[in-house]
Amino acid sequence: MLEAKEKYSNQVITTSRLGYEVNKFAQSRNISQIVVFTQENIKKDMSWADNFSNHVVVLNDSEKAKDISSALDSINYLAQIKADRDTLLIAYGGGSVSDHVGFVASVFKRGIKYINIPTTLLGMIDASIGGKTALNIGSLKNQIGTFYQPSKVLIDFNLIDTMPDSVINDGLGEMFKYAILDDHDMLEYFQDYLDSRNSELRNSLILKCADIKLSIVSVDERDQGLRKTLNLGHTFGHAIESDSQNKISHGEAVINGILMVSYLSFRKGNLSKEDLKQIELIGLRLINQRFKTNNIDQYIKFMLNDKKNQNNQIGIVMILSIGKVNLDYFSYNDIRNFLESYNEYISN
Repeated sequence: MLEAKEKYSNQVITTSRLGYEVNKFAQSRNISQIVVFTQENIKKDMSWADNFSNHVVVLNDSEKAKDISSALDSINYLAQIKADRDTLLIAYGGGSVSDHVGFVASVFKRGIKYINIPTTLLGMIDASIGGKTALNIGSLKNQIGTFYQPSKVLIDFNLIDTMPDSVINDGLGEMFKYAILDDHDMLEYFQDYLDSRNSELRNSLILKCADIKLSIVSVDERDQGLRKTLNLGHTFGHAIESDSQNKISHGEAVINGILMVSYLSFRKGNLSKEDLKQIELIGLRLINQRFKTNNIDQYIKFMLNDKKNQNNQIGIVMILSIGKVNLDYFSYNDIRNFLESYNEYISN
């Protein structure tokens, strides 16, 4: 256990000197060349890379960066520039960029080093940490992927000041998830941040989320047990993203997923009415309206592709109380009946 924790203890670094940290790492590992992957909307903010970046790859925006064809294009590019095992890849962007780069790094030459520099709140607290990489198949989320740890995750809090409100709100969905997974104190701190928007409190919450994830990954890197709890809200959430053809963002989908699983947990007698109301009170501050399933059977088809499923049963992380969750399984009819009741519940 101690060795596992030490493996991740220095992975996340907070810094305002991105170029310095990348250079320091490159020199310590005898890196032959550096390739930076980013997206058009943030390429202009790359002055930190002026002194060392020989190659910059601009990926498609949003989820298109997670298409298998996009990953193959990047692999072909690395072959063209004669990248070797001492090449360093850098993911400078949000979750779709870190997923793309992490996957490419894991398969090129059977594994090369990469660094994540998240430019979104969601990336800072979740997507860039933990070594899960993922690509989509059409509208189905995260169907292809590997477990492959970044060498470093560099978090620059100054980047938050450049984020539009929509990107910050997207990350709050994952922060909300971590607060529920942790305890009442963190949930209260999260509420305090929503009230104050205090940057110091926000930064503390970011590091708390990162610490929670690294603590879980250190004992279950391959998603065999405890790490599955990090999917709270995601079984419903990923299906919402697929059902909306990604018009609903990941953060908003996760918030809706948390509200749905909270009500399911309450209906099963696991979650108290008091905890349900607290979760709903906070969640509804973060979204404009709840997600209503218009085509239930189509929606469940997306849920059937979730990686947590077993023996044709849909795996859902349930909330027993604030700070306590478990994985439970449901039949197609169970979920269908629930979605009908949930639609009625949110219509009243």
